[in-house]
Parts: sequence; structure tokens; C-alpha cells
Amino acid sequence: MAKLLWMPSEERKKEAKVTKFMDFVNKRYNLKLSSYQELYDWSIQYIPEFWEAVWDFCKVKALKKPEKIVDDLSKFPGAKWFIGARLNYSENVLRRKDDHPALIFYGETVKRGK
Repeated sequence: MAKLLWMPSEERKKEAKVTKFMDFVNKRYNLKLSSYQELYDWSIQYIPEFWEAVWDFCKVKALKKPEKIVDDLSKFPGAKWFIGARLNYSENVLRRKDDHPALIFYGETVKRGK
């Protein structure tokens, strides 16, 4: 087994967004998920519920909420997601009125030399 390089403190785990999301899911669906692995397993077993929870947890601003989360899970690729939803991407990314970054990009390649 590989040597563990880093472990977050209990306080950091408690304040992590994924922990808050897991608490949100637990309350909404009356679950007792207690680890990332349990959340992951639930997310692939209950795909529409997971993505609806993501939408609500992230407080997506929309002119119209989706009528259906996904049309056909047997179509990969090709499934249609968030059917009927209408939203403005910019309104969601620029919703904060402070100096917090609106968008952070991490590419898969790294430029060398600068």
C-alpha cells in the first residue's frame, strides 16, 4: 500500500463542501452516508437524485427549473440532461458581488519555463 502523503484535519473535513453536500443529501433523502465512498456509490446508483441535489445544493439560479433531470440513462453518450431548464450561465458565475473569482480554470497541461 502506498504511503499516505497528507490527511486533512477533522476541522477541515467538517468544513469541506463535500461534507456539507453529504449532509444536504442525507437530510433530503433520509440517508446516513458517512464517507466519500458512500456518497460516490449512492451517486452512481441514484443518478437523477444526485444531480438534482447538486443543482439545489449549488443554488443554481434559473428562469425555469428542470422538469426532468435526465431523459434516458441507457444513452451514454446521448442522454439529455436538465430537460426544460432555462438559465443564464453568466448570472450564475457572476452572482457574487465581491472580489471572489468568478471562474477558476485548471488545464490538463502545464506550460513549462515561465
